[in-house]
Amino acid sequence: VRSLEGEWDGMRIPVVERLSNESSQDAAIRAITTFADVDPEAVKILPKVLPVPLYAPNGRPVLVHLYPLYAADPPPDGVLEDADMEDEDDYYDWYTYANASKRLAYDPASLAALQIMSLSLVSASKAGLIPNKWGGVLGQELCLD
Repeated sequence: VRSLEGEWDGMRIPVVERLSNESSQDAAIRAITTFADVDPEAVKILPKVLPVPLYAPNGRPVLVHLYPLYAADPPPDGVLEDADMEDEDDYYDWYTYANASKRLAYDPASLAALQIMSLSLVSASKAGLIPNKWGGVLGQELCLD
């Protein structure tokens, strides 16, 4: 996500601290709804995909568990490559792995977590554990041998 208010430059993986009365998955949904301004119904938990570690995002000495979420609605109408662009007026963008990795390249920790998550999503998709629609899954262009 990006900060439209200028709190930070570029894109960041949205993260919140889990509240004592919420599950980790609910915290993940709260992170995306808080920072990307989407409704909770717009995302779904992927229960068959494990979280991945994010060590020291943006140089902060913390460990974050990233939970994968799936969009309940398709990307914008049109060719998927057209949706793979940056919109400075929106909190988030629909990116392919290549563009997402470019946007997170300034933070090696976030980029590493994106790489791990992408490989996990591709593996889960190949095993039939997550949907493969709307053009595929994040990271599908990575080669898994």
